[in-house]
Amino acid sequence: MNFSLSVLGAIMLAFFVLRFAKKIVVKLIGFLLISAAVIGLMYYNSWGPFEHNIAELSHLQDKYCVSDADGDICDCIVQPIERDMIQRFTPDELKILSAQRIKAAYVLKKSMNKTKEQALSCLEKRNATEKYKQFIHDFIPIENKYLIFAEDKVDELTGAVKDEVTSFQESKKSIDDKY
Repeated sequence: MNFSLSVLGAIMLAFFVLRFAKKIVVKLIGFLLISAAVIGLMYYNSWGPFEHNIAELSHLQDKYCVSDADGDICDCIVQPIERDMIQRFTPDELKILSAQRIKAAYVLKKSMNKTKEQALSCLEKRNATEKYKQFIHDFIPIENKYLIFAEDKVDELTGAVKDEVTSFQESKKSIDDKY
């Protein structure tokens, strides 16, 4: 009986809240639909942030081998990925991939996974292993400052846990002696 009254009360409360919030919800849904349509249009027409396909080989070559000319990333990451993709796909297939962003990103991810060990060993020989992480961060659509903040927090928590474990191990002997 008590449960059914609670359910009835919750339903009535939800009805009144929805009745008064209807205008806000309709405006919010309309705003979200318009935003999604604008972003979809920008993506479809390659406008604004969707102007360049960041997963395309020519974009990677321009960014790391020509304009910024980061030799470590170019030699150890981009060129092995390029060789892997050229080995697996024909030039026509690569042209098609350049127009299909999702497939291009998937192929890039697969090639990166395939050449990761080679890239890391090459970067290690050059004492530049942190550049692989930098290369990965360039493809994440979240601002790097938030990722760095999150990494710092994880490192901080990890350090706290390690300190606690070390402290416990040091005091464990004294605790064991009491038993």
